[in-house]
Amino acid sequence: NRNFGLSLDLDHSTGILNISKNIFNSIYYGLSLYQCTSSKQDPGIISNNVFYPGLLIFDYNGGGYRSYYNNTFIDDSIYITGDTSFVFINNLVYDSIMNTSLYYALFYVSGYKMNMDYNDYYFSDKKFYIRKPISYDSFYHSLADWQAATGNDIHSQLFNPYLVSDSDSVVSNKNLDFGIPVSGITDDIRGAQRHGFSPTVGAYEISRNCFSGTYTIDPNKAASVTNYKDFHSAIADLDSGKRYDGGPANGKGICGPVVFE
Repeated sequence: NRNFGLSLDLDHSTGILNISKNIFNSIYYGLSLYQCTSSKQDPGIISNNVFYPGLLIFDYNGGGYRSYYNNTFIDDSIYITGDTSFVFINNLVYDSIMNTSLYYALFYVSGYKMNMDYNDYYFSDKKFYIRKPISYDSFYHSLADWQAATGNDIHSQLFNPYLVSDSDSVVSNKNLDFGIPVSGITDDIRGAQRHGFSPTVGAYEISRNCFSGTYTIDPNKAASVTNYKDFHSAIADLDSGKRYDGGPANGKGICGPVVFE
């Protein structure tokens, strides 16, 4: 779904809430959760969305929400004031504006422990700001400082995503494949299959050549995507993305269960 000039504003909502596969284009914010709560057994899931530009989540004294595989652009990315169980994993936070005013990766005032990791934060002017809890003029100025102080984002990175499309925030940097699989989320915003071991962070899975599925090794059949004429070609393709039997390479590495018959 595309929502141009619109945002989603929820007030005192309770119960199961799943927001997935939307592109929000608003001058204010993409999603506001005001005193909304969900349970530990049935958490609210916000996944595979693009918020361009504006706030990703304004979560005021709510609880139980989880953000996976979202892209958010420009302005404060997350505003947290009272969520004691917020999860923020495999997200892309991007600011392409040279900061004449101060923008934050996280506007965080509650002081509560959150589960944040495997995210990518990129600011075009190389500045990194996360506001310290219960403070209006004190900041973490580097990802390393934030990690050391809180234990959050230990596996997160500062990669330039290299946008292919500004409007949809499609990315091209293959170094963004450092995410962690999330149970129940197996595809991206377009329906493309997520990598089984190291998914791309953000809303879009980057296509890659890798092994996944069933292959045969049969010298009596023609070399193809699914058949190798000899073990040497199969091992070489798996190891280095090359094969010697004349067939097309499947690419280096494994991205799902692999069976050779």
